[in-house]
Amino acid sequence: MTLWYPLILVQVQKLANIGAGAETNKVQWSDINDETNWVSGTTSQSDYQIIPDGGNITGLTGGEIGLIFLEKSIVRMSYSGSPLFFQFDTISRGLGCIEGNSIAQYGATSFFLSDDGFYKCDGQTVTGIGTEKVDRYFYNDADLTDLDSMSASVDPIKKLVVWNYKNVDGGRSILVYNWQLNKWSRVETLTTGVGSITTTGYTLEGLEAVLGYTDLETIPASLDDRLWVGGKFLFAGFKDTKIVTFTGNTYNSELITPDLEVGYNSVATLVRPQIDNGSADVKVASRRELDDNIQFGSSVSASSEGRASIRSAGRYHRFSISPTGNWTNATSIDVDFKPQGNR
Repeated sequence: MTLWYPLILVQVQKLANIGAGAETNKVQWSDINDETNWVSGTTSQSDYQIIPDGGNITGLTGGEIGLIFLEKSIVRMSYSGSPLFFQFDTISRGLGCIEGNSIAQYGATSFFLSDDGFYKCDGQTVTGIGTEKVDRYFYNDADLTDLDSMSASVDPIKKLVVWNYKNVDGGRSILVYNWQLNKWSRVETLTTGVGSITTTGYTLEGLEAVLGYTDLETIPASLDDRLWVGGKFLFAGFKDTKIVTFTGNTYNSELITPDLEVGYNSVATLVRPQIDNGSADVKVASRRELDDNIQFGSSVSASSEGRASIRSAGRYHRFSISPTGNWTNATSIDVDFKPQGNR
């Protein structure tokens, strides 16, 4: 984790849940092209709307349409012109946003946390993105008494949504969702939260004069990185009074296959993991019946030729692959089986 200062946080103002909790289901907007005029009247398009059901408003996102997140519903806000100015349509009933600090938006899509997991909404449909992936893990790991300390942001370069929250051990955890691949990962962190930043431009001389970097080896990013180009919106975090970016080692991974069945009985003799720029350690769990205990054997490291010699008999075979080295992608495994008779 690298620390520095020369960045500016981007903040968003909410215009709902007004009056310090006195009007928790009220949303209000200013006159068109005049954010200083909030008075409703015949000469102004400023007005307000009370959302009658769904509980308290927890957050808003904007764009071509507005999305109003309530505890138990989501309402779409569409501009319709005079005399009503906006049309309000409930697009989700019974499912809303439990914590406004969990909301992050990229383009027309908003990501948020509901009381049963993570979702995304494009203004038309609401789709679960954490079902059978991270929802149970999050609610077991998160300190639910301090949920309002969580934060969410988007990494537009890597196409990631990032949530930072306090865990049950008293530390902070991060969950990361890649919306292009529809995959999740987790991060160990010391940061207090995450957010969007915009950079100020620096020359090579400015890195020393302004930031104090006198040694190229200590600069936390390459000199042609977009971090040093002014006006670029990037993802970052914060810890105490410092802005931070994220570096570190990857977790050790374990990939477990479904059960493979080749005939009534067979012996697995050889496994060839297909790992880009790396190798793998292989374990196998074989059993005769589906209700037998699943117990993996000893780990076998693949040779320089990418071959792991094993011998494991059974009807159902399940393989554990732990990539090693400077690997990037684990694509598949090739397995040699020999048929085995019955006794």
